[in-house]
Amino acid sequence: MIYCCTGSQNGGAYTWCIVNNVNGGAACKNPGIGKWHLYRKIEEREIRLTKETGSQILMKYEYTYRNTPEDYWKFRIENYYRNWTALVSVIFTLSILALTLSKWNATNGLGKAILVLLLILFPVIQPLFTYFTSIRDAQAIKVDTTLAFDEKGMEICVQKHIQRIPWKKFVPNEKGGGMVILRKSMLVIVPDQIHAYLIPNRAFGTAKEKEELFSFITGQLRSAGVLH
Repeated sequence: MIYCCTGSQNGGAYTWCIVNNVNGGAACKNPGIGKWHLYRKIEEREIRLTKETGSQILMKYEYTYRNTPEDYWKFRIENYYRNWTALVSVIFTLSILALTLSKWNATNGLGKAILVLLLILFPVIQPLFTYFTSIRDAQAIKVDTTLAFDEKGMEICVQKHIQRIPWKKFVPNEKGGGMVILRKSMLVIVPDQIHAYLIPNRAFGTAKEKEELFSFITGQLRSAGVLH
């Protein structure tokens, strides 16, 4: 958890943040408690508040990152193998393997080439094609993305463009969920079942931090009545 406090120092207004500070709000009254550093100069349009008390304790989750081809590739491959199409590809590949073993000696060169091509279609060619597509998508991203989460909703910041999505505006899938997905390699946020925001593991300090954000988001979605 990150505790952020507002105050003044050297004649200017600043925000400072204490990461994983056990003293919580006490650090806002006495910045000398715990390990802290100046975070950024306050500009009214940039302040994203999560929870505010009389002592101006602010809590939020914020991550700045840029997706790589590997991020998109893992996301797409995991989607593929979680779908019924994965079963079709496995059955197809096993069928071609059986056909290849039984007909290999009786097949000419062209037939063998076709069999090999069909055999590697799903286990080799399809993942390679997905990776090349992921490279294209990653190259189209020229700047970092910042995602922030608080009790009011989610905020997406790309350069000077800022979009805030309240929790009550999140749209569940046909099963009533699918808005936040915890995966081994990333945390996926899907606010409208069209756009997906991939927060890779490297954006988190620890695996526990990723699980903490997942629990926070699911809790907020339940409070907003969009997740049951």
